[in-house]
Amino acid sequence: MRAPTYHAVRVTGLRQLNNSVNGNPRYNVTFDNGTNANTASDASFCYGIENREMRGDVDVWLTRRGTIEHMEPCKGVKGDTEGDAS
Repeated sequence: MRAPTYHAVRVTGLRQLNNSVNGNPRYNVTFDNGTNANTASDASFCYGIENREMRGDVDVWLTRRGTIEHMEPCKGVKGDTEGDAS
């Protein structure tokens, strides 16, 4: 089984789809690079996807089929020293 691919992108659009068979929310997400993808069924991050921090830069893991397996707010760029106690 191939590992999911990681992408650092910005969310530019969000459209709610029909709920999963278990009643959990699903979305179609559009990114700044012009691509869009559907969230996985019953993914827990979908409950927070409409929050402000998920509308900006996010880290996204896509399956081989192009489904969003996981998404979280971007933690920053490697080498970023903001918040370090040095």
